[in-house]
Amino acid sequence: MEQVEKKSHSLLILLCIYIIAIVVGVITVIIIPNSKVYGIIFYAVVILGLIKYIKQEKYDWRKWFSKIEGGVGRIILMILVVALLLVVNFLFQIALCYIGEAEPFQFNIFAYIATGLLAPVTEEIVCRGIIVDILQKKHKSVFVVIVSSLIFYVIHGNPINIGAFIFGILASLTVLKTKNIMPGMIVHLIWNQIIYFLPLIGQTLIFAFKV
Repeated sequence: MEQVEKKSHSLLILLCIYIIAIVVGVITVIIIPNSKVYGIIFYAVVILGLIKYIKQEKYDWRKWFSKIEGGVGRIILMILVVALLLVVNFLFQIALCYIGEAEPFQFNIFAYIATGLLAPVTEEIVCRGIIVDILQKKHKSVFVVIVSSLIFYVIHGNPINIGAFIFGILASLTVLKTKNIMPGMIVHLIWNQIIYFLPLIGQTLIFAFKV
């Protein structure tokens, strides 16, 4: 009973952290409209909340970075599937550029920091670090993988982003085997870097092809 209460308590704290971050982000958008700084504010609040949570719960975060002694096959599978998803995204972006429906690429340092750097790190810590750790103490691996992946999918806020759910499954399977969140975090970082610059890559190739 005590473990169940602690698990519910921990998940509630994580939910509150995200709700507060969303509220602060919305307030930022109202105060500073047409600015991408809200993303950095959002993740800054999440990170501060996670630091407080880890200290308060005396959470052993070092175990996320323990020596990898197995799971190489799952790491390779994750990389291959992510590569395939990136190819699909790339072809879709090329198609949008070709028919003139793609949004013009505009680099924004705030959006890049939030999307390309802060998002992958915080999401892996929350979904594959804390949530997987909480769930696996009471539930079987299948439940842990599905629930953590669903949470990862939901926090992206995009119903058609099925790739997030697929990646969540692969990253969760990997962390359960390796006991380390770094493989998933590195792949996630690379994924977000490429996705962020895909519009630029697509538009550049289409321009070169038309010329």
